[in-house]
Parts: sequence; structure tokens; C-alpha cells
Amino acid sequence: MCADVQRVILQKGIKIMRLIDADELLKHRGNCYDEDGHLLYAVGTGHIIKAPTIEAMPVVYGWWTTHRTLEHDGEWYCSVCGTSPLVYESTPYCPFCGARMREET
Repeated sequence: MCADVQRVILQKGIKIMRLIDADELLKHRGNCYDEDGHLLYAVGTGHIIKAPTIEAMPVVYGWWTTHRTLEHDGEWYCSVCGTSPLVYESTPYCPFCGARMREET
């Protein structure tokens, strides 16, 4: 995970979840029935705890903004990592930190 993304996760208090592989978990399901006789599927807590995890990253959002200085007139940069891409064509992700771009809030 990029250091800039880690910094944003810590600053904003984003909770990172343990994401489990549902397909693998379904291999351990058992049948049970509710009081009306309808078939239900059940998975034991032990299987959920032992379920293998998947690799995923939280989505970090940013926006393209301009920075006007004496040297640069309206150079675009990422609001998350502050890096300016070499080519800005309203790209949906920052090529440096991976932040997903949306309109400034």
C-alpha cells in the first residue's frame, strides 16, 4: 500500500475490514430449517473465523485541484498526495497514490 494512502487512512480513521472469501466459506455450509420448515443454510462461527481472507484496499477519494504560483499558472495536482501528473486529462485515478478522483467537495 502506498505511503500516501496509508497516511490518509490513518488521518481519516478509516476502518480496514477483514474481507473473507465467500466462495470458500460456502463450501462449509450446512442445512438447517426455520420453524416453518423452510430450508436455511448455516455456517458455523468457527468456519467464519478460519475463513481465508481476500486482498483488498480501501478506496481513497481525492480531486484534481489547481495550484497557482509565480512559476506555474494553474498546474493540476492531487488533493491526496499533492503530486502533479505529467499529463492531466481528467484522469479518474491519481497515477502516484491511486486515489479515485471525484469533484471537489
